[in-house]
Amino acid sequence: MGRTGNAKAYQVAINSMVKFVGRESVDIKEITVKFLNDWIKWIGEQPARKNCKKGGRAQSLYLAEVRAMYNRAKKEFNDEEAGVILIPFSPFAKVDIPKAPLTRKRALTVEQMREFAQVPYSTILQQGCNRFNLAKDVFLLSFLLIGMNAVDLYNATDYKDGRITYQRTKTRYRRADGAEISIRVEPEAQALFDKYKDPTGQRVFKFYKLYSSMDSFSAALNKGLKKIGNSLGIDDLEFYAARHTWATIATNDAEVDKYTVHTALNHVDENMRVTDIYIRKSWDSIDKANRKVQDFMNWDLSDVVEPKK
Repeated sequence: MGRTGNAKAYQVAINSMVKFVGRESVDIKEITVKFLNDWIKWIGEQPARKNCKKGGRAQSLYLAEVRAMYNRAKKEFNDEEAGVILIPFSPFAKVDIPKAPLTRKRALTVEQMREFAQVPYSTILQQGCNRFNLAKDVFLLSFLLIGMNAVDLYNATDYKDGRITYQRTKTRYRRADGAEISIRVEPEAQALFDKYKDPTGQRVFKFYKLYSSMDSFSAALNKGLKKIGNSLGIDDLEFYAARHTWATIATNDAEVDKYTVHTALNHVDENMRVTDIYIRKSWDSIDKANRKVQDFMNWDLSDVVEPKK
């Protein structure tokens, strides 16, 4: 279905199970309550590796992903009306799967965000893309576009009348509306928008011309952000922090109500699903919210020229 991020997460869970059993194939009948409890214990005993999940978070995610596959298999191969029940058990219902620990808040403070914007570009010494400068620009661009994710910046194709309209990759398959949202490009974002605008018009931004895949683009951003974070004394700075930062500043400093922030981040309120069917979409509230945030920041981001040697 094109959900490469989810596919990779499922593959990691499968790899863990393969390592646990010591072979490439697992019969679905082997997945019992004891099997799952033993796997949970084994995951918790594994040494932590760089960029790998461990402990409660890994136990929660891996089990949830295998449970989804298990239930999908039951749906595909069982036919209750015909009395064909090839997978009769529900072992996951009897296992106490550890809950994932709450992730730490990754938002920058207002002062840190302003300091981030003032970080000087590094000098370009060779042809190609300078990851430090790219990371700074794209992080700011994400913040200016209400926390737009890197994958959506990379893939966006719809720009018209000063607005970027896209379907959020992370949730578009879970939403009846395809998680569509439209963001107005504010004046503060114009210089960065013009700097990375795709001259061919095939996509909104030319990031796909700089990096041949989303993975390489994401890796470049995070490597650049690590260097910027180190220079500012911000530990483990990640791209997603731009989204967290916009939401935090909007709520705590720009006096935007939480429901509007919730809408601007393109989340779904489960209690409002039916109501949403009857309401014509309007982007006015999120336009006003972003304007409040940018007015509060009160910054000039027009100088986007990188020094060259």
